[in-house]
Amino acid sequence: MQRLPMGGNAPLNAARFDVVVDWPAQCGVLDASAYMLDASGRVRGDADMIFYNQRADASGCLRITTLDAGVTCFTFDLQMVPEGIERIVIC
Repeated sequence: MQRLPMGGNAPLNAARFDVVVDWPAQCGVLDASAYMLDASGRVRGDADMIFYNQRADASGCLRITTLDAGVTCFTFDLQMVPEGIERIVIC
């Protein structure tokens, strides 16, 4: 597993992978979210926002598989990214 600092980048070597956001568990549940952005850098609508209350997008390219105190795991399948999505940002 490769660890990145906030704002860090790394090359992708596979179309399917997980991104785990972790923090001290005593801080409680962090509201980590992901945004699927179009070429203008905006979400196309509510369906392109992945968060605690909407844990997957309709295409199956992105979902939250773990949501606990101390960890949120996003599972990606880049082969399923909808047409028009240029970038996915985790916040």
